[in-house]
Amino acid sequence: MSEFTKEELAEMQSAFTKQFRTGQSVFGKGGALGPLFKQFLETALEA
Repeated sequence: MSEFTKEELAEMQSAFTKQFRTGQSVFGKGGALGPLFKQFLETALEA
């Protein structure tokens, strides 16, 4: 399992805010929460 750096989390937060305000999808391909959701699913499957 990999953990995100502070810089990566800050980038995701910025991208999420931008995508959310413009009505873009935050999940899926190119979505700000895609990498975070992927890590969550991989961790859940390992448990």
